[in-house]
Amino acid sequence: MRVRKAIKKVAAIGVGASMLGATLVGAAAANLGNYPDMLISGGSFDGVIVLGDNAIASDTLGAVDIATGLTVSGSSGSSSSAGVTIAGGSVISTGSDDLNIDESFADVDAKLDDSDLPGILATETIDDSEGANDNEETYTQEIEWGTNTGTLQLYQDDKDADEGGLYVFLDKGQELYTYTLEFDSEIDYDNESDTTANEDFETVKIDIQGNTYTIVGVKLDSSNEIDEVQLQAGDTTIWLEQSQPVTRVIGGEEHEIELVDVNEDESKCGVTVDGTLQWVDVGQTKRISGIEVGVTDAITVHSQAQDTDVCELNLGAQEIVLEEGKEVQINSADIKGSEVEFQVSDDQLTGFTITYDSEDDYYLSVGDVWQDPVLGNFEISFENVVSSNEEISFDVSGEDLVVSFLNTDGKVVEMPFYCEGDCVDESDIYFGTDDTANVDELYYLANETCTSTTDATDCEGARFLVEQGDEIHVIEIADIDLSDHEITLEDVTYGGSKTSDVTYEANTAYDLPAGGSTTLLNISIAGTDSVKFVNGGVDDIVSADQPMETLNGHTIAFSGSNDPTFTIVEDDDEVDTDASNGTIVVDLDANLDDDNEIDVEVTSISLPAENSPVDVDGDNSDDKIYYSDYGTRGEYDNEEHRSLMLYVPEEELYANVFVGPVGADVRIATGSAAAVQVGAAKLASEVSDLGAQNTVIVGGPCANAAAAEFLGVSQANCSEGAPAENTAEIVAKDMEGSVSILINGYDALDTRRAARVLYNYNDYPLAGEKVVVSGASLSDISVTAAQ
Repeated sequence: MRVRKAIKKVAAIGVGASMLGATLVGAAAANLGNYPDMLISGGSFDGVIVLGDNAIASDTLGAVDIATGLTVSGSSGSSSSAGVTIAGGSVISTGSDDLNIDESFADVDAKLDDSDLPGILATETIDDSEGANDNEETYTQEIEWGTNTGTLQLYQDDKDADEGGLYVFLDKGQELYTYTLEFDSEIDYDNESDTTANEDFETVKIDIQGNTYTIVGVKLDSSNEIDEVQLQAGDTTIWLEQSQPVTRVIGGEEHEIELVDVNEDESKCGVTVDGTLQWVDVGQTKRISGIEVGVTDAITVHSQAQDTDVCELNLGAQEIVLEEGKEVQINSADIKGSEVEFQVSDDQLTGFTITYDSEDDYYLSVGDVWQDPVLGNFEISFENVVSSNEEISFDVSGEDLVVSFLNTDGKVVEMPFYCEGDCVDESDIYFGTDDTANVDELYYLANETCTSTTDATDCEGARFLVEQGDEIHVIEIADIDLSDHEITLEDVTYGGSKTSDVTYEANTAYDLPAGGSTTLLNISIAGTDSVKFVNGGVDDIVSADQPMETLNGHTIAFSGSNDPTFTIVEDDDEVDTDASNGTIVVDLDANLDDDNEIDVEVTSISLPAENSPVDVDGDNSDDKIYYSDYGTRGEYDNEEHRSLMLYVPEEELYANVFVGPVGADVRIATGSAAAVQVGAAKLASEVSDLGAQNTVIVGGPCANAAAAEFLGVSQANCSEGAPAENTAEIVAKDMEGSVSILINGYDALDTRRAARVLYNYNDYPLAGEKVVVSGASLSDISVTAAQ
């Protein structure tokens, strides 16, 4: 989306590591989209960086860049959350309470002070020795969020937010914040008239939100209380002596500024900028040669030899007017939605507030920054979403559907369903891969029976689910030997088989394959023509509506054949303060679209707005996106009802939203809050087996023997592994349980450029097993998918 009005777009920072979770293979595969998570274990880099034995300087510098990119170091005056740091800023979070879906800033962290924003909201001192009253008083600053705005929510709109997803919503007309400046002790001033009040305040400097302002005038109301304060601020504030020109860079351009003269009553200064002369009144500004010049003080100094007048100038000046009950005025323009209120008691100033109501609806996506339009000293940045996910998938192919999830051990559990006959309604849907005539193709629940028209051997191939401890196993009857009275059970999930003696027409405990001979299960064989699945052993056969635990402690249950319904319950042990887990209900229907096929239908999901999915984007209204309050993301084929993918977080999803100085340095690291400690670098000759550990190989096969091994080339034909001229390749490969990444450039600069991509991995579209890096310098970099 293009963010409008007071928002500026920063470099696109995707969800990166934060949105990456376990996939159905149960481990991080060699996919660059998982970088660097696939190389991280326990908060540390789990592997080595491999250089050629005679590595050139560029390769070494590239390795340093990669190592630096893997390291997240904190510093004083910085705030962080889940590997995201901001200098001088604060994340919207308090203790264990983060910004979750359907929560506003005020719900989480209602008020910010100098402990949150040490620069912007610093405790300061005003030193006022002007006029008849002397004041040296300390004051505090804070920002308090308004209720019901700054909310993390699901949204899509063709105009405001084209892509469906999570946005930080700033609500039009709602109070976004109130800024308060409060003196510890009251400021005395002479309220006899505007003149006497001005004498007390003129030229006094005050630091507001980390910026220095000069008071150039005040006005009183009919009760002789302060009604208006006029301020000036600038990029550069200098005292300029007559006939002593200086050179300053303002707004990125160099200008020569000179004070020509100060009039006798010290009310105006003659100033030239790049040779152009203007007379500027004290307390006013004028634009001279493209820059705003403000005068805050003027002094005439007559010496015997010459005039040596001096003038205090604000270069790149802003004029700010704070008037009771009115909008803040910046350079004569009213800031819509703002309002000023002074706190005055018994002719003493105790402080003031500025309240800002959002002038429009703003939807901040990841990477967007909203800059305060009032004084412009702070900004709100939506940096990333933290959600380490597991997947539960519903995938339809004609009359077949497969439901997949990961058990607590990270193993894939697949549950197939088949719609027999004309497939006209949900009563035709069966748990298995074929119709009921083929009993060996069905899956059975507890207390169900596989019945054959001939003998029990027809049940060979029948499967059932077993809960072994908290692990779900798919068990198959691999063989029934009626002659030798034996049955062989095979563990489809873990592998292995076990053969046991059969006792006919009795419930017998059989050993399961996984776990050796210690796991028992009761199976009853009635006569010789059926197998009955009866609970009563150490481990239970899964029954209808029995919750099965998934990888991250969530549960999934289903009602069985004929009108199957799935219920996914999120883990309530992993919810944030004042939040709750939710339930997603998925129905399997038939002939919903008169297609005589299985259809997936999401019937309910815990949402901020119940059952209110949004379009994927403005060009696709067929596919929908859901989010539960907990943070489960559902991607749903709402048109054809052929697929549903649920991404269920290990812990409740939250957003990293920061408040900080304008342009503050924000860096996203891995999804862990701990610093990533980088291990040793090694030479290629010191790494005997690339598959023994994770490796990051820097340099091409002609310079690095490890790269040659990676590509399967020799020194004699090493040039065959070179990428195209002026490019480099970043390639990821599975290496027998570990992962290797090769950074291979056409020349040294190309290799270093690719290493720079891994240093700034959040800034580039890393995905798949290979990307191509091109560019003209170390700052001109382009990353594209390999063809």
